[in-house]
Amino acid sequence: MGHKLLLLTKANQQYRDLIEALVLPNLVLLNDDPKNLTEADIWLAEPKLAAPLLPHAKNLQWLQSSFAGIDALMSPGGEKTTN
Repeated sequence: MGHKLLLLTKANQQYRDLIEALVLPNLVLLNDDPKNLTEADIWLAEPKLAAPLLPHAKNLQWLQSSFAGIDALMSPGGEKTTN
């Protein structure tokens, strides 16, 4: 089974270059087409960019932050944001 990765960072091209160099056979690196928000099962993202898009993440199984901290992904009560 393959995975579909979406990059949501300010440094997408740098991450894309590094990931493509790995030649991972079971990974499809998606482009910036908005429909890919629903298709990707993995996101490599900056939390502030990902948080407002989470309601569109129909197939998301793993969200990897590109840096430490997940405050932008959590509401004050500790629940996942669904804006």
